[in-house]
Amino acid sequence: MSFESEFVSKLQDLKDTQDSIVSLSKWVLQQNNPKGSSLIWASHLKTSTNKLNNLYLLNDIVQHAKKFRLYEFLTEFKTVIPSSLKISYDEANTTVKGKIARLLKLWEDRKVYSSDEIQQFAKALTEESSIRSELKQINELYNNLDQLNKISNNNLTQFSIQTKNSNNINEKKLVIIERLAITSKKNVTDTKSVKIEIKQQLENLILSLDNSLKEDDNKINIIDSKLNALKNVDEDDDDDELPMYEQDEEEEEEEEENTRKRPSDEPIEKINKKPTLEDKENESSKQEVKEEPKEQGSDVMSLLSKLS
Repeated sequence: MSFESEFVSKLQDLKDTQDSIVSLSKWVLQQNNPKGSSLIWASHLKTSTNKLNNLYLLNDIVQHAKKFRLYEFLTEFKTVIPSSLKISYDEANTTVKGKIARLLKLWEDRKVYSSDEIQQFAKALTEESSIRSELKQINELYNNLDQLNKISNNNLTQFSIQTKNSNNINEKKLVIIERLAITSKKNVTDTKSVKIEIKQQLENLILSLDNSLKEDDNKINIIDSKLNALKNVDEDDDDDELPMYEQDEEEEEEEEENTRKRPSDEPIEKINKKPTLEDKENESSKQEVKEEPKEQGSDVMSLLSKLS
C-alpha cells in the first residue's frame, strides 16, 4: 500500500485519544515524507467532522519535528497551517476557538514557530477574504481537487509499478495490488465527486448571471419606455398650442384692420368731396323742414293763451 493511501486510512481511523494521536504522529515522522504528509493532512481536514482532533495531531507532529530537528516537516506544514486553521476556526464554537488560540500560544512559547509566523497564523483566523463567497467556495473545491489529484496520481503510479511484471506476482503481492487498486479507484471517485460539485457550482453561477443579465435588460427597457412616453407628451402639447398661436395672430390682424376703419364708415372719396350747389340747397331744405314743426307749435300756444 502506498504512503498516501495508508495515511488516509490512518487519518480516517484516528481516535480522540492521546495514544492514537501520538502513535499516528510517530508513524508520520518515520515515513519521512514532509510534503506528502502536509498535503494529505490538509486535504483530510477539510472534510473531517472532527477538525479539533486533526489539529491535535498536527500539534504533536510539529512539536516532535522541532524536538528532533526535522525542520522540513515544519516548513511543509507551515504552508498549509493558515488555511487549515481558518477553516477549523470558522466552523468552531467558542470553546474550540479558545483551544485553537491556546495552540498558537503554545507554539510561540515553545518556539515551534517564530513570533512573526505565529502572528501570520493568528491573522489568518479572523482575516476577511476579498473573494466573493460564491467564488471562494469554488476556489476551495479546486484546491481540494488539486490535492486529491496528487494523491490519486501517486497511487496510480504505484499501481502501475506493482503491476508492471505481471508474470512474477505471488499471492501476497496480489493482495497488496488489490488493496492499492481499491484505494486508487476510491481516489478517482473522490476526484470525480469534487469535479461534479465544481461543475454544479459553476452552472449555478452561470444561471445567476443569466438572471441578472435579464434584469439589466428589463431595467433598460423600462428607462426607454418612460423616456419615450415623456417625448410623446411633449409632442402632443406642441400640436395643441400651434393652432392657438396662429389664431391669435389672425385675430390681432383683424382687430388692427378694424381700428383703421373706425373714424368713418363712409368711403374716403365721399369724405374728401367738396359740397356742390345742389348739396347746399338740399341742406337748406332740410333745415326748413326741421324748423316748421317749431312754428306750428308756437301758433298753438298763442291760441291757447287767447282762449284762456
